Amino acid sequence: MILFRALNNDDINNLNKYDHIYSSLYDSFNKSKENNKQIRKNVYNYSNLCFNGKRKYALDTIIGHISGKRIGAKISPWVSVSNDFDLVSSEYSIPQSGRYNYSRDRKSIAIIDLPDDFIKSNKAELLEIRESNLVSLVVDLRNGNLNKFYDCGAVQAEKYNADMPGYNSVADFNREVSGYKTNVSGFSNFATAVSEMVAFAGISKKFVKTILSPIVVDIVYACNITDYDFIIKYNNELKSLISDLYPLYTGNNLVDILYNNYKNIKGNNIEEKYNYLMNQKIIEISKIVEYINKIYNKDFKVSRLLDNRVIVKSYNDLPGLNSKIKNDLVLIEKDNNVYYNSFDKNGYYNEELNKVITFKKVLNKINK
Repeated sequence: MILFRALNNDDINNLNKYDHIYSSLYDSFNKSKENNKQIRKNVYNYSNLCFNGKRKYALDTIIGHISGKRIGAKISPWVSVSNDFDLVSSEYSIPQSGRYNYSRDRKSIAIIDLPDDFIKSNKAELLEIRESNLVSLVVDLRNGNLNKFYDCGAVQAEKYNADMPGYNSVADFNREVSGYKTNVSGFSNFATAVSEMVAFAGISKKFVKTILSPIVVDIVYACNITDYDFIIKYNNELKSLISDLYPLYTGNNLVDILYNNYKNIKGNNIEEKYNYLMNQKIIEISKIVEYINKIYNKDFKVSRLLDNRVIVKSYNDLPGLNSKIKNDLVLIEKDNNVYYNSFDKNGYYNEELNKVITFKKVLNKINK
């Protein structure tokens, strides 16, 4: 099965050094000498259970992986992948295009081809695997599968598993008495929404067919190219070809271009300037695609945008925006300062993002 993963810095370092994409727990184990004593103890405890023990201990961490808590703590034995290139691109490689991920960093995407027998989407199979030490294992969490796996006991909450460091004896007792089980519907729905599949421990480089640079990702996404055999075969040529054409906009975040080149961009205000950049990006990508079509006798066409609209509003407009805007880039004018803000997946203003990404310097350039 063809799967995709947006690569973070640890993934790239591990591919170069160990020929693997490793889970955060395996990576933490490799780096354990760099950690303090308490962190090492935590990493060793989970490593012994998940990697050296039966697979039930690893399977019971899946809920924590989906919630993001284990990933943040760098103790997840799972690596997230997806069979949906569009979703991986929009969420993790192309800033501002997705609904769940807010990173402005561009990421390369690995195209991975795993044997079909690695993929486990059957409840009976997982129940059997709980008592095994199978290493080559990918759990399919699409189509509401996490709910199904949890209902049948193939995946359990860590707090109910007496051998796990997160075991909660009171919660487990109450569960036994009342028959109550943790509600995982939200996690299951999220995993389904992002077409998530999780690979145990890591993915060998031998299964990585190619790695798409951000500029190639833009072309594949913008043209909705699904001929992955073609992309795998000609990826390096495409990357070189696009680079030789010296594109300014392909593979770059338009917000960063706006930030760094404000005075040199056509337009009377921020919104006009951003939209000008958007049009230039479409023109540039269209020219590159036309060139690719001539070389490879293809008929690729730019069919969608790579960034969302930019809208300039006053801070007082925020309550009215909550129900209308979810994924657009919003520049908020407040107290004569311009801030770059965004909204969470429900459309609500996220104050923390305001602190992280600011456009004060853009305002300074305007006023000079």
